[in-house]
Amino acid sequence: MERQQFIDQLKAISIFLVVYGHNDGITEFNSYLTTFRIPLFFALSGYVSKNKSGLQFMPFLTKISKRLLIPYFIISVFLYLIWLAEVWRAGFSCDFCDPIKNLIGIFYSQGGQGFMAWGVPMWFLTALFCVAIIDYFVSQVPFKFRLIIAIILPFIGLFLHENIRYKLPWSLSIAMVTYFFYFAGVVLRRIDFIKIISGKEIYIFIASFGLHLILYRYNKPIDFFYANFGIMPMLMLNGLLGFVWMFSIFKIIPVFNFVTWVGRNTLPVLTFHLTALEIVFFLTFTILFPNIDGNIFIYLVTSALEILVLVPIIIFLNRYLPLVVGLPQKRDNVAGK
Repeated sequence: MERQQFIDQLKAISIFLVVYGHNDGITEFNSYLTTFRIPLFFALSGYVSKNKSGLQFMPFLTKISKRLLIPYFIISVFLYLIWLAEVWRAGFSCDFCDPIKNLIGIFYSQGGQGFMAWGVPMWFLTALFCVAIIDYFVSQVPFKFRLIIAIILPFIGLFLHENIRYKLPWSLSIAMVTYFFYFAGVVLRRIDFIKIISGKEIYIFIASFGLHLILYRYNKPIDFFYANFGIMPMLMLNGLLGFVWMFSIFKIIPVFNFVTWVGRNTLPVLTFHLTALEIVFFLTFTILFPNIDGNIFIYLVTSALEILVLVPIIIFLNRYLPLVVGLPQKRDNVAGK
């Protein structure tokens, strides 16, 4: 499939919304974003994925492990050691400061902040790995049955989360829920959604965005890490509507090279943005604007700054440590090119 630059730009926006969510946890605007930002990212992952029906399992497993698991474990250990040094200096007196639980959390990749205080966003990589594995096995069955599986899996994931005492490792129950959106992306690519909406983008945007604004209030704010899904059919519908209106409008928005570059480097943004958040938040809310709270504009600016802070790190990792960010080989990947 030919690479569509606007999809890279849309991936950049989706990771920006994730970063924004870790800045703003209080406004109604953020509550609205929770209904579709994670579904958007998984749907885009499905949209750009390749057909797995003809692949052998072990080569596929090796490839996806290099893309997701190796970066996950390398970065998780790094973040854990930084976190351990900070809590040791604080005398292990803070919340969620159990070093053993958090060490287990590297391999558990779930269990709440008690296990992942060193880096909550890292759950996303293991969940995406589980989604890819699920998709591999689902891809082996006829397409009409794949649709049924994709619709049923979220309810199975919700049932397991609510009826098993401990959270499943590697966010497996969450992966079952998000697979619906991943598969939706696969279907939209299969039916050539770009061609379907061509020339009708504005109308589809207005209809889906308007309906989304009406319906999102009928479900509570969503938090995928804690498996707070609200009403499952509403979660699925709002997630799809969010994807459709974002996809439609970004298909006709001008493409900016730097933004597409960020869209091709979402993994390091996801994994390191909380470190950048601490730096930017200190400068913004402690020094520059100590009395500002709940200002959406400030949250937008700080989110953008956090990504900009990471640009030199991303360039360094791409050039000299590509294994850390899931790249198969070194590449000369410079921002804006």
